[in-house]
Amino acid sequence: MSIMSLWKRARKEPGPELPGRRYTLMLVPTEGRGVPRQFTIELVWVRRLISAVASIALLAVVGVAMVVTTLPRTLAYQNLMDENLALKGRLRSIEGMLDEVDNELRRLQIYDSQMRGMPPESMPGFGGGEEGDESAPGDVVAMAGHLGEPMDDHDVALSSNDPDAWADSIEARAEATLLSMRVAKAEMGEMVESAEHWRAMMAAIPSMWPVDGVLTSGFGWRRSPFTRKWKFHRGIDVWAPKGTAIRAPAAGTIITVEWRSGYGRLLEIDHGFGIKSRYAHNSRIYVREGQQVSRGDVVSSVGATGKVTGPHLHFEVYVDGQLVDPLEYLE
Repeated sequence: MSIMSLWKRARKEPGPELPGRRYTLMLVPTEGRGVPRQFTIELVWVRRLISAVASIALLAVVGVAMVVTTLPRTLAYQNLMDENLALKGRLRSIEGMLDEVDNELRRLQIYDSQMRGMPPESMPGFGGGEEGDESAPGDVVAMAGHLGEPMDDHDVALSSNDPDAWADSIEARAEATLLSMRVAKAEMGEMVESAEHWRAMMAAIPSMWPVDGVLTSGFGWRRSPFTRKWKFHRGIDVWAPKGTAIRAPAAGTIITVEWRSGYGRLLEIDHGFGIKSRYAHNSRIYVREGQQVSRGDVVSSVGATGKVTGPHLHFEVYVDGQLVDPLEYLE
């Protein structure tokens, strides 16, 4: 009798199981060889064995179903995690590039502030153009936007479900922006440096009249008021009452305060860029050697010291050690 027959018979016999009911299984060797064997099994163990086998089979089926169902999800989740980690690394790199963009933008803003603080007429390339040309230093930021090559459109729709392509697009745009801003920074840096140099050089030119008076003698050959012979006049003479304030025509450093034969009380200012100015016949000098002065500062007063015929200012200008006509620089 087979195990299934026993199971069906057991199900057909309701009621409590009798403790003494048993089944005997005979194992007879083929062709009568060997010793037959028999096994006695109680019905309750048969049921328990069948239930255990059925439970194990059911668990196995459920386990296989769960593995078949969840394995693709697990693999997809792992792939998604790997993609997210890779994308996070890319985003960190892009974040670093954006920080560089911020730094470059700050430098451009500093340059822009410096350029806006300079009057257009004091810089080369600005002012004095054709009518309607209103270029100004403050336009350099707008000008910077035209530097470099135009960026390609790298937009990639997020609906493409391709995070790598999206990251490539963002990274390419960040690199293009950073490159453009670096080019702009270099160009604007040169502009600011040139403008600063130009402004400093313009500020060093003694363009303001040092004293309010009357021009009595110019630069060049003239007859000496003492000998009536032709003699080269090294500067210009400006008559003014004794004690009239003499002002620095440009910013600079006092390099000479002394008494010199013919010049009387002498004052010299070094304005930088090879430009120096000299003031002679002063009645008083109010500055000392090494002192910094600004344009318009009172440095001395008109007098009649040295070889003179009356109170006046003798004013000379030197450029790279060569005498020049001060009237070429005075406004």
